[in-house]
Amino acid sequence: MSSFRFLHVSDTHLGYNQYGLRQRAVDIARSLKAALEHGVEEGVDFILLCGDFFDRHNTNPDDFLHAQDCLRVPLEAGIPVYAIAGNHDTTFWSRNSSWLDVLNESGYFDLLAPTFTEDGVVLEPWDEDVRVGAVVDDPAGRFRVVGVPHLASRTEALIPKIAAALPDGERPWTVMMMHLGLTGQVPNSHDALEKTALDPLRGKVDYVALGHYHKRYEADGWIYNPGGTEHRSSAEVHVEHGYHLVTVEGGRHRVDFFEGLRRPHHVLGYRVVPDETRESLKAALEGLLADLDLSDAPVVTLTLTGTVVDAYASLDVHGLQRELSEATDALLVRIQPELSSNDVHVRVDDGAVDRDAVEVEVLRGRLAAAWGDVDAATADRLVRGVEDLKEGALRGDDPEALYGLLEALDDAVPAESTPSTEPDGGAEPEAAGTVEVEARA
Repeated sequence: MSSFRFLHVSDTHLGYNQYGLRQRAVDIARSLKAALEHGVEEGVDFILLCGDFFDRHNTNPDDFLHAQDCLRVPLEAGIPVYAIAGNHDTTFWSRNSSWLDVLNESGYFDLLAPTFTEDGVVLEPWDEDVRVGAVVDDPAGRFRVVGVPHLASRTEALIPKIAAALPDGERPWTVMMMHLGLTGQVPNSHDALEKTALDPLRGKVDYVALGHYHKRYEADGWIYNPGGTEHRSSAEVHVEHGYHLVTVEGGRHRVDFFEGLRRPHHVLGYRVVPDETRESLKAALEGLLADLDLSDAPVVTLTLTGTVVDAYASLDVHGLQRELSEATDALLVRIQPELSSNDVHVRVDDGAVDRDAVEVEVLRGRLAAAWGDVDAATADRLVRGVEDLKEGALRGDDPEALYGLLEALDDAVPAESTPSTEPDGGAEPEAAGTVEVEARA
């Protein structure tokens, strides 16, 4: 069997203005172009793009021009590129054409997809004239490439039908392109498949080329996912991903992994204290930034954890983020709050928590939520009454005495006062901060 080489790329997400910055979309295009240039330099025989080529199905003209610029690299070198659609590439509500179809019609790559019928799946050979098909066979007989787009919830049910559509018997070395994720790779993934779901393809496919999850992984020596060329969220910064250069000789393959070209990204943490002020927070964050090398214009994410009392707005996180970005050489300094709010001001005296003070403030907060129209003097009587009731219960006072304390509490509430009809005093309090959740794929 003759030898050959190919480049396996996935999840490039062209056009993603990460953090609202156009420069990040430029970075993402630069990373894809660098991977394609590497493939050309290595003299690969073909290139795979395994889904989520674009970040959105309705990408803008500038991003389409980025795509053309990147794909012109293998086109001018005469290296064929095979692509499949990922979940980000196509519309969710229709079967209308996408920008992938435009690139396909323009000859920048061959967009592979089967035909699905009521009876099963048809894997038609690629027709260059109409530019439709699912299977490309190397004219020299060295390899076969089969492309299947993202199938969402239908994936597991359709895999046996896809396997049945593959020819039996003697065949060239076969690559199957798919856009799906396997269990155990990304936490809390709702669409992951067990790797055994791909077992029907065994014996008919030698290399399953995946996209979808932004993490490099492999399974059982025949299933591979390179994870994307640039990170799409701060959660991916420390996750290994890039692209694969695959060499096939004598029917055996070797997979060499290369990190994608990525803008440096530093992720640091700072724990706020309950009495944090804007000035103290700014000084602390400036200290963290001073320890970094920012000469390569990185993105810096400063994650805030801890508990604030009631002054989150006074921290002016957005203003601080802008000031810190402008004052440094970083492309962006972003502050990501992951704070807990607490209406209890924990008082500390010589390192010890004043539990009584905490209890009183908790009770006051609950009373204010349940009896918003109670005056301060009545609130004081109610707080003292609850405290007396608690102390009596802890001492083991006679039930009759405890009942008397309850009656006194009832008497302390003015007859015209009405409790809130909402549980816990009405609507949930506004969170002190927001946790940024960034899509895995």
